[in-house]
Amino acid sequence: MKDERFGDYAAFWRAAEDAAAAVQFPPPALYPAYRRQAAMIFSQAYTQLFVTNPARPNWVPHTGVLFPWGAPNPDTIYSFAPVESGGVYQITGRRGSEDITSIMQRRNGANTGEVHGAPLGEIDLLAEPVNDQQVYEFLLSRERPAGHAGRWHALHPEATGLTLRRVISHSAQRDGDCAIFRLDPAPPEDLAAREAKMLRFATAMNEFLLRYVQRLRERGLVNRLEPESFKENGGLKDQLYYQGLFEIGPDEALILESALPRNPRYWSVQVTDPFFSAFDFITHQSSLNGHEAQLDADGRVRFVVSTRDPGVPNWLDTAGWREGAVMWRWHAPEFPQPVVRRVKFAELRAHLPAPTPVLDATARQAALQRRAELFQFRQRW
Repeated sequence: MKDERFGDYAAFWRAAEDAAAAVQFPPPALYPAYRRQAAMIFSQAYTQLFVTNPARPNWVPHTGVLFPWGAPNPDTIYSFAPVESGGVYQITGRRGSEDITSIMQRRNGANTGEVHGAPLGEIDLLAEPVNDQQVYEFLLSRERPAGHAGRWHALHPEATGLTLRRVISHSAQRDGDCAIFRLDPAPPEDLAAREAKMLRFATAMNEFLLRYVQRLRERGLVNRLEPESFKENGGLKDQLYYQGLFEIGPDEALILESALPRNPRYWSVQVTDPFFSAFDFITHQSSLNGHEAQLDADGRVRFVVSTRDPGVPNWLDTAGWREGAVMWRWHAPEFPQPVVRRVKFAELRAHLPAPTPVLDATARQAALQRRAELFQFRQRW
């Protein structure tokens, strides 16, 4: 007699195969990476349903180095806490020196079994008043609690989760701290209900990401970037994103080039794998931000996307991928349009400004070590 006790888990993998067949992506050669992607999404669902819960929330990893779907910004530590709209939550933290740090209210997500929905509000933690110890605190609830005279923010009636972002761009900065505590604890949901949501979310999120990449391809966004606000998918309200896919041959490279905006608060560019997921950005220079990138004498910035080291400071290492995605973020009052050029790797220098520095193997190794240290010094959980 067939044992169905793990039948729903097997159904998840069958659904992943069906989703790939429906969108005709990925090709067979990419299936090992696709299985890894699906396992990663499943792992995130487990973390956000069983390591935290809205009755007794705590911050757990969201997208990022552990769960790198959706081209997460390598400079950002993303954390997640589930909430219930009727709850009363105390947020306490110590201000750091980040470029950006905020709490975004969201609907849906793993804890509901549904793909993440649109943002419902954002709290800029750098704007919160602090005491002489640089500590802030406020309550978050549907209505201001009776008798509470301190800081308070409204919890949207449709909010089911909070996303905490902390963005830094260089080693002299320090991440702040943030804690969440529910003041009116409620009984947690039973395990079977959480398990069902885990499976439902992982199935839906996997298909959503496959279809998202396929839509970019159908729109002709190969070696071309177009603007996207991601207002329905958790994008920061003051940030514009330029996204697209890349394809290069074994003897080719891409040059990404742009003017710079006036007075940017933050900006960066990164490359990802073919599933719009970040690969190991700790030991690969797959991203650079406005503090790290070297500008050219004409005031513009240029990056080289290639599978091998071109010997320039602004190299975006694809970790061997000859196809993948590009994400460019502008957090600024204006949003210049980056352009993409596909060139022969051997002719790369002819397409770059003559003064572009040469970076030898020793200098590259030193840069990669500094990068690895910066990312590992940050506490991600």
